[in-house]
Amino acid sequence: MQLNYLKSSQMESPLALIKSARLGRHMAETATIRVDRDVRDQLARAAERNGVSLAGLLRRYAREQMIESERVARTQADQISGVRAEQDDWDSSVGDGIA
Repeated sequence: MQLNYLKSSQMESPLALIKSARLGRHMAETATIRVDRDVRDQLARAAERNGVSLAGLLRRYAREQMIESERVARTQADQISGVRAEQDDWDSSVGDGIA
């Protein structure tokens, strides 16, 4: 593994990073999601209880959903593999002459 170190002259100062973040150089593109006001209020309360912003709460939820869907897909793949293995066992015993 190769590590590339920046010289101090190549690094941005913390103040420059803050200014560039305000200008959007280091921030992700945003989008608007329309929800009912009561839903927004519920989400805002949940975010506050968890000590995160509303965007952070939604980001966490999206990540959890992705992880859960991957877990379900792995479980289904394991089940399919088990069924295929059992089918292969039955297929190999068809020609064994035992009735």
